[in-house]
Amino acid sequence: MGGNLTEGMDTDRIREVAGQLQTQAGKIGEVQQNGTSQQGTLAENWLGSDSEAFGQAWQQASKALQQASDAITAYSKAALDQATQQDEASKGR
Repeated sequence: MGGNLTEGMDTDRIREVAGQLQTQAGKIGEVQQNGTSQQGTLAENWLGSDSEAFGQAWQQASKALQQASDAITAYSKAALDQATQQDEASKGR
């Protein structure tokens, strides 16, 4: 925990980190989309078993990138939800 916080949550900081996580998830999504586009270009200009193997490997990598992006998005949302709950609980004190 940062600063002098001994209990609870710095909700502003959590929201900041959640936003950063969402940005990173978006960047991973961009890598996945760009890679898929580039793989399409390779497939049009590279024939044979090596090209097919490369394409299959990309499909696995693309799936992993999508899963990573989805997981980071979920973590970001969970952090935002926790910050909202903390703010609501603090108002009730």
